[in-house]
Amino acid sequence: MPEHAAGDGAGVAGRRGGLAPGGAGRLRGRFRRRGGALPVPAAGNHRPGRRQSAFGLHLQPRPAPDERPDRAPDPRGHRGGRPRPHTAARSHRRGDRRERRLLRELGAERRRVPAAVRRRDLGGAAAAARRCAPVRRGGAVAAREVAVGAGDAAGASGREPLSALLPGPPLRIAMLGDFDGPHTLAWARFFAARGHEVHAVSFYPPREELSGVRYHVLRQRGVPARAPAVAGPRGLKDRLPPSLMRAVHYLRYRRAGLRRAIESIAPDVFHAHYAVEHGFYGTAAAFHPYAVSVWGSDLLVESRQPPGGAIARWTLRRADLVTCNDASLAKRVRELGAAEGRVVVANLGIERLFLDAGERSVNLKGGGGPLTAISDRALEPLYNVDVVLRAFAIARARLPEARLLIAHEGGERTRLETLARALRVEDAVTFLGRLAPQALAEALAAAHVYVSVPSSDSMALSNLEAMAAGAFPVLADLPSVDGWVEHGVQGLRVRPRDAAGLADALYAALTDAGLRQKAAERNRAKVAAQGLRERTLLAVERRFYALAGRQLAAAGEGI
Repeated sequence: MPEHAAGDGAGVAGRRGGLAPGGAGRLRGRFRRRGGALPVPAAGNHRPGRRQSAFGLHLQPRPAPDERPDRAPDPRGHRGGRPRPHTAARSHRRGDRRERRLLRELGAERRRVPAAVRRRDLGGAAAAARRCAPVRRGGAVAAREVAVGAGDAAGASGREPLSALLPGPPLRIAMLGDFDGPHTLAWARFFAARGHEVHAVSFYPPREELSGVRYHVLRQRGVPARAPAVAGPRGLKDRLPPSLMRAVHYLRYRRAGLRRAIESIAPDVFHAHYAVEHGFYGTAAAFHPYAVSVWGSDLLVESRQPPGGAIARWTLRRADLVTCNDASLAKRVRELGAAEGRVVVANLGIERLFLDAGERSVNLKGGGGPLTAISDRALEPLYNVDVVLRAFAIARARLPEARLLIAHEGGERTRLETLARALRVEDAVTFLGRLAPQALAEALAAAHVYVSVPSSDSMALSNLEAMAAGAFPVLADLPSVDGWVEHGVQGLRVRPRDAAGLADALYAALTDAGLRQKAAERNRAKVAAQGLRERTLLAVERRFYALAGRQLAAAGEGI
């Protein structure tokens, strides 16, 4: 990564950082008052073509505005769309003001947390974070990089986008999120395979690193998050509700050096996933342009629980672009205060391999196996897998040969296995655990019916994967399904906690082969046109170019 100017003897400030005008002179005065001498640059340390300050720092000449056509002017008057450089003292004061304002918006004052707990949990965490902050080398945070391999690029997200021309010069994209989660990983993999410079910023190191992505870790695992001196009977996590705990994490990200990491990367676009968590934490960097991707439960569930609503509003009002998984989610984003022109619908998208597997769908090709339903939702209370089991037990009384596959993991697995035994359907129910994408695609293609009845959800990727693979969808009747599944045509829709209604829908779907075949044909065509990750992210890519102020070189799909 390029080094960035830090300031010279005349007090010239570099891009995104450095000394304020006159800063070098003030430092000279301090050295002289203390009887010290200014450091002398080492002999032979000067590189041709680089300016050098009185402190031995290598500086890049700041390009004139007319030499940087790819940078859009910032409406606030900042050069190149970036905030003006400022001193450490001013940054600290601004951070304190931002912190006080945040706490006021959340309705949680400092006195609500005992002072001793605050000192132990926040102060200790901040000190440990500073000790483990990324090492700065040449004005940039040290990063690990692995070159993109041809195999990784080819299998990233489909065949077409990797051969499509970029609409402009490659972008530098900084991403903040859970890089052990499938959605963030998929987006990072796609943009890296497209040839963009992708920087993954996370609090802890992920379990596995993607090729072609540079990682910036704010804290190494194993480092205590707080000083171990005074251990109370309960930790701060146990004392605060989840939404308020996110405010604590916001402070930890800020004090662990998130802003410093983003400034050192100097991305064209800063992008965070999941509004009430990493989207919220990303606002601590105060960097623009800032894009946030909302997934579903972050707004449909969390934003309705105080102070989750305040966190969501804080995040969305500071985002320059908000991508939403479906139209109902976009409506909720606008309700929370996001500007109309900054909200776009861009579903997370699925991999093409599910469409490929659908060519072998039992609903299209036929088959002599038992009638099979499959559930691929997490084994957690939100997804009502217990209702699926109860409904299957009712339907099986009329269809003794029916089988149910449960292809996921979660905290409810033991309870659900016990429930299957209590309902006396354990011989017809198989818990497969979490399947790899290819294995899941084949399981969906071999199933006649797919069932998903969560209490709340956006248009889940699991639904799109099942539809692409040819399984007949029986879904919860939620607003997010509108426009994708018409009841009785492309699938069946039922109330989320209605076991009897779900049992009737399962029986109807399993016994009507003609309905399943027609729905499979329609659903596969719709997903191919609107639900592939490659198409969705190509459109998001063009939005990122617009955010960065880049001139688009070629026409393409938009959102």
